[in-house]
Amino acid sequence: FKDPVYGERNPSYTRFMAPGVIVSLVYFLSVSLTSTILLIEKADGIWGRTLVAGTCPPPLFKGPGFDPRRFTSEAVGPERGVTASEVLMSHVISQMIQTFIQMVFILLMSLYVFGFEIQYNLALAVVLIALQAMAGMTFGFLMSSLCDEIRTANYFSLGVFYPYLLTSGIMWPVEGMPTVLRYISYTMPGTLAIESLRNLIMKGWTLLHPQVFGGFLSSIAYIVVQMALCLLVMKYKKV
Repeated sequence: FKDPVYGERNPSYTRFMAPGVIVSLVYFLSVSLTSTILLIEKADGIWGRTLVAGTCPPPLFKGPGFDPRRFTSEAVGPERGVTASEVLMSHVISQMIQTFIQMVFILLMSLYVFGFEIQYNLALAVVLIALQAMAGMTFGFLMSSLCDEIRTANYFSLGVFYPYLLTSGIMWPVEGMPTVLRYISYTMPGTLAIESLRNLIMKGWTLLHPQVFGGFLSSIAYIVVQMALCLLVMKYKKV
């Protein structure tokens, strides 16, 4: 055999697994941050107090010193209070900061402690990993809105972890799976992203290549769909 066009003649298994391990760590750390945050607030009563914040309370009595101007919306605040979608957006912003800090820490550990090399397209690789972090964050919010108990959300996240780990092409290439399992694999949020990350950092392909662009597109689709489902669930449950 002649020298390969991309990569090494004898690539190591560690180098093959590294992109999948990075993506899965970032994804499930984001899930762990957000899967119970709404449930904890509901259990502590913070969620209910936040939703009624800013409402105009009715007066308890109308005595001689009663002034109706003190209870107008201009004096007290908007009558509708805070909506659930507004509370969710505030959580998205705050959790996004923590998620990105985790992502940077994982990348620094991978590059400088474990010696993993990103030969090409470092900027695109970071963007793709950040999108996967946001996909994990929105999936955690969706679980938190669907479940009624913290225990149920924890079981849900653990139940998703192992199929994700075994069928996303982290330890075994998707091309080597049976046909039915391959179709199941492509429904996982990390499969196309892991393939894209491998092609970015090992082959130097650009964003215009279909096997790179697909990972970005699937990550964005998961973010949008999961966020929309979360808002619909909260509206349906009248949270």
